[in-house]
Amino acid sequence: MSLSEAKPAELFKRLVSKFGHMPIDSILSGKSLPLLAVLKGTPLSAYELCIKSSLSRSTLYYILNKLSNYGIIGEKDGKYFLVERYRLFYEFAKEFYELQNSIKAGEFCKDPAVIWSGVGGIYSVNKGIQGKRCWKLSPNWT
Repeated sequence: MSLSEAKPAELFKRLVSKFGHMPIDSILSGKSLPLLAVLKGTPLSAYELCIKSSLSRSTLYYILNKLSNYGIIGEKDGKYFLVERYRLFYEFAKEFYELQNSIKAGEFCKDPAVIWSGVGGIYSVNKGIQGKRCWKLSPNWT
């Protein structure tokens, strides 16, 4: 196991240790992860969250309601934010997507250099045909 693969596992252990009293399996299941991966501090509108998380509006509101009931997400002036106490959920979700995208990048090219990784996919560069550089934008892997 590489260091990059170990980080999400370590963050998950910390989540269980710190928030074991909460239903972590429910919080991290389904479409909650994409939302948690984009809520890092700056309050965002529902529109911005839909774009960044690749969630439909109805799914977004369902997840917002669920996570708000647990106290993980707050809302002020029509914008949503991650409550600072629960920042570890964001860190886990972000690392989860980075690992997932790194694995997928390795499946479509040898020795990829990941330029950007997020909920919606990745940009990577690799040596293509005859050593030329090729850019690749992946589809949403979720």
